[in-house]
Amino acid sequence: MNQLPSSMAGREILWNVSHPLNSIVMYALLTLASLICGAALLNRFFIWSAGRPDAARSGHWLDRFERIWNQVLLQNQMLKFQFGFLHLVVQVLLL
Repeated sequence: MNQLPSSMAGREILWNVSHPLNSIVMYALLTLASLICGAALLNRFFIWSAGRPDAARSGHWLDRFERIWNQVLLQNQMLKFQFGFLHLVVQVLLL
């Protein structure tokens, strides 16, 4: 196997953290941030699962779909304003 000369440029490992202590700190902070994010998501899941379905909002799927279609995708409320059409064009271009 051919070895590369030591004068060739290479990249460092561990996200360019050169000292071993720095890599330990970096991975510790990554673990802490991941735990905090996971705990927040778990807390949100418990809040959602504690709720009860609302009979007034659970049914009427066709009406709800029509409302989503008109208000979210077609932007009917926004088209009433002066620059509403421009807003719709920007939304379509971002999709």
